[in-house]
Amino acid sequence: MKITTDSVILGAWAYAVKTKKILDVGTGTGILALMSAQRFPDAEITGVEIVKDAADEAAENFRNSPWSKRLKIVIADFKDFANNSDEKFDLIISNPPYFENQLRSPNKQKTIVRHTDQLSYQDLFASTKKIINEAGKFCLIMPANIFDKISKIAEKNNFF
Repeated sequence: MKITTDSVILGAWAYAVKTKKILDVGTGTGILALMSAQRFPDAEITGVEIVKDAADEAAENFRNSPWSKRLKIVIADFKDFANNSDEKFDLIISNPPYFENQLRSPNKQKTIVRHTDQLSYQDLFASTKKIINEAGKFCLIMPANIFDKISKIAEKNNFF
């Protein structure tokens, strides 16, 4: 997957005070994790990615970065990761899949990362709620046309 303007904006905007543990949900190439490593020099950053090829690319990017010691990749479905993790995160960032009921790509991997079939909005917020610190921040980027829908799901999960 290519790096998008959305990711660059999110990586520059996402912030939390006293950030020691960061999670990048759907890390793809690892751009958000890498930007976080650069911005937060004391933080440990984990990227979670369901698509193995993307996770392998992120792992290579992590190894080749000056922050490699603070970056790790986990190949997993985010819901499974959240259900099985004892870790709590200060900052969780995501440029998640957000297409619903739209034309699918013939490429299965592109469909997984772009459409909500594998990770619905509700699952994204419910899973984040399980692993975020009480004072943690969840930063994501979504299209403006679904703002009301996302706001309702966020409130339902005690995010504001």
